Amino acid sequence: MIQEFINEFVPVGIKGKQNELSQAKTHESGEAAHKTFERATKRLLNPHVWHELEGALSPVVGLVDVDGNELHRLAEAGDHYRIKLPALGNAEGDGYDWVKAEAIKELHDINDGEAVFGLRLRATANPEGSGDTAHFFAETATSNFIVHLQGTTVTAYYFGRNEVANAATDSVGDNIRNAVVAAAAFIGMSEVQWNRLLHALLEEEIGG
Repeated sequence: MIQEFINEFVPVGIKGKQNELSQAKTHESGEAAHKTFERATKRLLNPHVWHELEGALSPVVGLVDVDGNELHRLAEAGDHYRIKLPALGNAEGDGYDWVKAEAIKELHDINDGEAVFGLRLRATANPEGSGDTAHFFAETATSNFIVHLQGTTVTAYYFGRNEVANAATDSVGDNIRNAVVAAAAFIGMSEVQWNRLLHALLEEEIGG
């Protein structure tokens, strides 16, 4: 199930940087593993807790609808994740970087005790902006999270696809800023962040 799900859910890497990361945790029982799976999927759909999960110097993430209204529920397809990086803000994004929950999918195989969940986030525009992509990556970039339950083991995956610096906006300042932030991601800073989040998704109750 898992490889087929990945092949169908994760976009093909065509240009820019591609990332593939994973963290796994094995439990003493299937029941405990199922609880971890459910907790991890809930955390992915509740970006308000990401900063607490990842710790100091991590982004502060919020959830808003297509009109920019803040939401206090789990994310649904079409919602926007509003990201405040510990760095110079994006003017087009009103100080934030923006991604859209492009796809959310979950499958269960009761007979095999297997389940898989996927969340795809794509760089997008500020809901209250001009319509230009308000992220340090161009709109080709996606962040794809997958959580897989197999028996007593839960694995959290991150697949970054088509990560290209967003350096073609109407703002020279944003272009420079985006190039600098993207360069930091290209040399490995993003891997540190995503590995920290993947690990935290599988941890016991710590605020999620």
